[in-house]
Amino acid sequence: MSPLCLETPRKPFTGKMIKTRLSPENPDANLKSYYQIYRGFSWNMAMDLFPTYATDQSNIVSESVDRWASDPKTRNRTALIFEYAGELQRLTYEELRQESSRMANLLMQKGFSKGDTFLICSKPCPDVYIVVIACARLGVRFCALGACPSTDRLKIAIALLRPRGALIHSDMAQDVLNKDGLNFETVFIAGNSRDEAKKGECRLCETLPYMEPSFENTRLPIDEPLYHCLEWEPAGGLRYITHAHKDMIGAYVTGKYALDLRSDSVLWTDSDPGCTPTVIYGIFAPLLCGCTTVVQGDAFAASTWYWTLERLGVSVWFTDSMKLKRLRSGGDDLLKGYDFSRLMNIATVGEPLTSDLFQWVRDKFRKSPHEMWMMDEAGMICLANFPSEQIKIGSIGKPMPGVETAILDEHGKTLPALTLGQLALKPTFPCLAIEMRPENINARRRYREGWFLTGDLALKDDDGYYYYFGRVDHLIKIGQFLTGAPEIEQALLNHVDVDEAGVISKRSLGAEPFFKAFVKLKNLRCHDDALVQELQEIARKGFCNDLPTLEIEFLHEFPKISSRRLLRRVLFSKDLGLPVGDISKLKE
Repeated sequence: MSPLCLETPRKPFTGKMIKTRLSPENPDANLKSYYQIYRGFSWNMAMDLFPTYATDQSNIVSESVDRWASDPKTRNRTALIFEYAGELQRLTYEELRQESSRMANLLMQKGFSKGDTFLICSKPCPDVYIVVIACARLGVRFCALGACPSTDRLKIAIALLRPRGALIHSDMAQDVLNKDGLNFETVFIAGNSRDEAKKGECRLCETLPYMEPSFENTRLPIDEPLYHCLEWEPAGGLRYITHAHKDMIGAYVTGKYALDLRSDSVLWTDSDPGCTPTVIYGIFAPLLCGCTTVVQGDAFAASTWYWTLERLGVSVWFTDSMKLKRLRSGGDDLLKGYDFSRLMNIATVGEPLTSDLFQWVRDKFRKSPHEMWMMDEAGMICLANFPSEQIKIGSIGKPMPGVETAILDEHGKTLPALTLGQLALKPTFPCLAIEMRPENINARRRYREGWFLTGDLALKDDDGYYYYFGRVDHLIKIGQFLTGAPEIEQALLNHVDVDEAGVISKRSLGAEPFFKAFVKLKNLRCHDDALVQELQEIARKGFCNDLPTLEIEFLHEFPKISSRRLLRRVLFSKDLGLPVGDISKLKE
């Protein structure tokens, strides 16, 4: 073996890919003919759908909430349904316009103006959605950190973004505000609380009803920042990404074509408020498409999720593989008696679905899950299995109309079909982040030969379907070929007792690189030397006979970020005996 270098050749992919094709779920979907629409699509045509966009002075709220609230035929259509502890709260488009206008006026009263930054630290609740829309009205940039941001994450966010204020849910306000170094000019408290407001605090339940329910949106350049996203680097540390109001075009197109949203759709995006999918597909995409978005305020439980799907009549469910796996682990008995007949489309992002999980979803919900691919920098779904197209199990689908993709080698050259390489995007679609910091890292890693590099290892088959295989920077060389950690993980998952597997590449001083696997077992089975040998053997047989000795360590729990991706930096830290910091807040 030798270290990874730019001249390292790649072999055509010889691993197992599932060949099963499934018939389209909905031939009458918004995107009826993929190739016809893909060939004829242009972003300029999509921009024409939004009158203010053409003037280069626009506002995403004008083209979403206000657009439908100003039409007598749609102003009373339900925009948002919030469920918590069995109680329902509904807001029509007109009510959402009024409440977000009240909040925008309150922000102005407190001295906020265009260009300021606002942090959101809250569990799911209507106030999160109202504040996001209010910030957009005013030109204030928001950053959602989720329900339980760690102290380190909050401090880094404050240092990087210098926010003027924050929204904090009443259930967590005392815990957050008592921490050293977390000082804000103004704190808005979400939810209902009977505690007396302290200096600098503003309780929305007491203040908003007295604000004016109308607001003239700030007209902004389409490149004006809309929100910031904080993302963990695989090797540690936070960086931030900035998206603009022009994201409205990509949010609308992907909502219409990938999620198949219509005016009568009820969309539930069940991710944490701090995730990009929630910002785009839990808030803006459904409001741009004029349909209903669902917010679930209760903690995750299989019965709660099933009840939400049935009771609220969810027709489009945007979820992730980890939640589906947790639902399956709850047992099939919990599914009995629920009616999912109104569910028309299931979309997933995150780690690829295993074939058995795919089949479980198909069997229990009577709908095939449509796997998709997106990243925070892209700001939208870029590849998707479309409802009107055949599904290939294990594939993340085909490029969105308006998105050009390729598989590249280390020189930025396009690789042929069925060859592993780095997934790349042409940076010509409107949702691509307008700023990524630190700039020196992103400029070096992200752009090459006119392509935006995603950092993901993938391949494309002869039919144009793409398959995800993990991160590019988790490769080493065996013989003359590159080998990826995800390939080893897939081999280990074939063992009947393995529940999860995470593999890193490592190097000892003076030695050649090799792989180390972290394994979580099912049913708390005890591990011994015999099991280690079984796993090493199954890795060799399932992947490569030349695989060096595979080091194995067993874990009770896997570290994951809020998007449910494996936090490999923690595995590297564990291996090196370094502190990993407080990762408890990263779990849902």
